Amino acid sequence: MLCAFRSGFAVLDRLDGSPSWIYRIDNSDKVRLNDGRVDRQGRFWCGSMVLDEESRASGELSGELYCVAHDGSVTSHLDGIGISNSICWSPDGEVRYFADSA
Repeated sequence: MLCAFRSGFAVLDRLDGSPSWIYRIDNSDKVRLNDGRVDRQGRFWCGSMVLDEESRASGELSGELYCVAHDGSVTSHLDGIGISNSICWSPDGEVRYFADSA
């Protein structure tokens, strides 16, 4: 089972609950993963959020929007995010929608 934890993405062993990390967020002391959804192609999209409210208020937005592909590779598609929320797609899957609640 693919999971998004505070500090990154891991495959969780359903029998013993142990994570096998596939990607760790570099600045997990400042951000955490927040909201995710799977697209029509089966890729997992998840955004991070800035933990410190003062940093968000001052515009220090270091959150990102990540995509985990079928092969386990993780890429960042958007940065400068405050609070990642509401990832979704148009009915035909051609347009991705995203909200930054900050």
